[in-house]
Amino acid sequence: YFLVTAIASIVGAFIIPYLGHLADRIGVRPVMMPGIVIYGGSVMSLAALNQSFALYMMIGLVVGASAMIQSVPLYSKVVSAWMDKKRGLALAVLMVGNGLGSVASAPLAAYIIAHYGWRDARLAFGAAVIVVALPTVFLFVKEPPPERLAKRFAHTGAGVAAADAFRTATFWIVCACVFFGGGATAGTMTQIFPLLTDHGFNGGVAALALSVLAAAQIF
Repeated sequence: YFLVTAIASIVGAFIIPYLGHLADRIGVRPVMMPGIVIYGGSVMSLAALNQSFALYMMIGLVVGASAMIQSVPLYSKVVSAWMDKKRGLALAVLMVGNGLGSVASAPLAAYIIAHYGWRDARLAFGAAVIVVALPTVFLFVKEPPPERLAKRFAHTGAGVAAADAFRTATFWIVCACVFFGGGATAGTMTQIFPLLTDHGFNGGVAALALSVLAAAQIF
């Protein structure tokens, strides 16, 4: 499980820059909508897993890669484009939604697994991604018109080019902070459930611990 998770995360790390570049060219919504369908469908496909490691690896890689389309950066791009003031606060509120999802999903998954089985849990969560996220993105995730951005850039400038940012120490310091902070967070989130169950705690307690960890991240 953790081998597939690690490989999928590495694949996603290489994919997200291309997704960002594509979103700059054609817009966020055209990138996200097909990605949501692929992600939800691949999560549902996990219900068909058997003893085949090749099948597990293949589906796991698709899940990991397509999950990047549903990650924070693309949503952040839309929020940053709309917000002229208090952009940091707006992005923080966006991250709260990410934390709340983790708080709710862990006990819900534990309940479905306990009463219906892990395959039904995969089907339920994959379907929820498509049913909830797809219409929400279609209706509400819209970038501002070009004239609005042009007006902002006329007052503030268009910012720093990527090539220039790559040559600054500040950029790489920020990357290092995100790398180590994100690694610590993701490592804890992915390991706490099996760590507790391996030490004799039941799934409900492990799910509750995962929810508490997610709630603490909100604060």
